[in-house]
Amino acid sequence: IGIRGDAGPSMDRRSNMGRETFLVPVVWEREPMEWSPLGPPMRHLWPVAAPKTGRVERAIAAPFEGTVLAEPHRYRDDFTEGVLGPEWNFRRVPRPGTYSLSERKSFLRLYARPEVIKENTSCSLTGIRQRESDFDYSARLEFAASEGSSVQAGINLFQKDDNYINWMLARDGADWLLRLVVARPEVEAECVLSTPLPGYGGAIVLRVTARSDGYRF
Repeated sequence: IGIRGDAGPSMDRRSNMGRETFLVPVVWEREPMEWSPLGPPMRHLWPVAAPKTGRVERAIAAPFEGTVLAEPHRYRDDFTEGVLGPEWNFRRVPRPGTYSLSERKSFLRLYARPEVIKENTSCSLTGIRQRESDFDYSARLEFAASEGSSVQAGINLFQKDDNYINWMLARDGADWLLRLVVARPEVEAECVLSTPLPGYGGAIVLRVTARSDGYRF
């Protein structure tokens, strides 16, 4: 596994996929290595990965003639079945009563809990695995909270317990807000955007688009 070499504008190996399984060209080169007991006269062959660049590139030609890359992954769930499909997973085993598919037909209902994202904690969070560094994701959300409530709901982009982004709908007195919260390792989670949502009527579609090394909300 490795991180793509061109991820990030400064080639600093940033990637929203983290480490990935990859395939790169490999050649075998014979090196003299006079300084080593493995040097002459045996002169072993050594594998050299990605000999042209030494990097795991963002894109590379398919290695087998006539092969075709798989179609981009697409997934939609209208929750018409009685159980969650195999695409869905949880961070740790969900507690009983975390969600319901029967409370309201064709809806996934997540029940609010006081726990938040942190180490060794199970909270009201379910999601699907990210498969590509570039993607479009949207979720239709119906959310209600009383005035003064601290409950929030929305989309979470999760990498680790201390490294994630929340794109959330929240209540501030009588007002509704959209908030973007970023958590980084060893840094307190920070709200980097809070914007009023005066037209909120109980339902909203939240969207996230990822291109190269950036997100758009």
